Amino acid sequence: MAIVGRLTLDTIAILEVDADPSIDGARAFPGSLALQFDLLGTSSGFWLKTGITDTNWTPIATTDFLVTHPGPGLEINYTTGDFWVGGTLTNVAAGTLILPPTNSGYVYVDATSLTVQFTIGSLPAFAMPLASFVTNAVNVLSLNNVKELANHVRIVGTPVTLTPDAANNTGTALSDSASDHVHNIPTAAAATISSNANTQGAAATFARSNHTHQITTVAALSTQIPQYDGTNWIATYPESLISLRNGTQLLEDWIAGAVAGNLNWVTTASSGTANLIAATSNSHPGVVQLSVSSSGNSVSLGLGTTSFILGGGALLYEFDVLIPTLSTSVQEFVIRMGLGGGPTSADQNNGAYFEYNRATTGDFWVIKTANSATRTAITTTVAIVADTWYRLTCSINAAATSVSFSINGVVQTSISTNIPTSNVDGPFFHIVKTNGGVARVFDVDYFTLYQHFTTPR
Repeated sequence: MAIVGRLTLDTIAILEVDADPSIDGARAFPGSLALQFDLLGTSSGFWLKTGITDTNWTPIATTDFLVTHPGPGLEINYTTGDFWVGGTLTNVAAGTLILPPTNSGYVYVDATSLTVQFTIGSLPAFAMPLASFVTNAVNVLSLNNVKELANHVRIVGTPVTLTPDAANNTGTALSDSASDHVHNIPTAAAATISSNANTQGAAATFARSNHTHQITTVAALSTQIPQYDGTNWIATYPESLISLRNGTQLLEDWIAGAVAGNLNWVTTASSGTANLIAATSNSHPGVVQLSVSSSGNSVSLGLGTTSFILGGGALLYEFDVLIPTLSTSVQEFVIRMGLGGGPTSADQNNGAYFEYNRATTGDFWVIKTANSATRTAITTTVAIVADTWYRLTCSINAAATSVSFSINGVVQTSISTNIPTSNVDGPFFHIVKTNGGVARVFDVDYFTLYQHFTTPR
């Protein structure tokens, strides 16, 4: 701490209480707080460094928000005062209040309205207490200064609102330390964590909270890893993830030199073609291109027949697709791809798949399910841009009661109707030309499908 020389402050000396001890008062940073005492011993108070020169010290009134009771009666007076809110020092005018009869409570500064108010009982949130009071029917019995309790005088504005058990909320940058919630910290008996279940923490006496955070846990050996089965986390061995006893997987990257690829894809065409093409991007090797020319032409690429019955475990498939030139009324075409009826040019009777049909739904991706030729279709808000790669992902829950569709990693929506209950042939891609005589194509880069069986084979 340092003493400011008398300089132009005459007999007043200032003892800095929050400045660097190595810096004297004349070089204290603006904003430094100091304790003032008169060398003659007749006065004291607080000063604020308001400028860069040694004379830029301003006294801070010690009578801010002084609450008095001139009596008799229930009326009290309070003096003006400065209140720090959100980085700004705001002056609150002096005034009077009439306290409620036969009650006790507090007089305080409200951070929202910047007015002096009273409350019965405890203080509300974000309030600076000034005085406590007790009244009878006609008079103020006691009025005590409680400004020393105001540890949160520097109110920082309205914090972000968090909804318990909802999605993550983004916080707001504040000019001071503050929070609108706390997190549970168990301090007594340890929380009981059950295997194979999501467990929520319990509110403890150490940190009061209006919500709890979910901690997903599972009992696992050192040789096991957690795996989500669509409902719970389970402990599993890494090798089981690729074991055909516990699930199945299809992987195709069309690097093998033929459209049939590793999985023996079948091409069904009506004057259309399916060919491997040279890579046009260093992040998309192994691309198969489906092409049609004239109205009525079609080409489909698919796997086998009656490959899957949904409902036996969570299933996910994914692939990348690019449409170089979009459909128009003059050169019209329809593209469908996903899990469905195999290599066919018609719409799917059973499946969960993506569709592009400009004539019906414009240049937007459509997600669909079909069960015995009854379909549910939802047009997404994702506009298709020509010559752009899209990652299309479909996730079917273990019981096959819900199908979730994602585009470029963003979940669009889920469908819970017309999910196929009979055999689904497997993955497919097809394009059908409905008007025009100029060739139109679309490209597919890789295909993956994983299913984890609810009951191992």
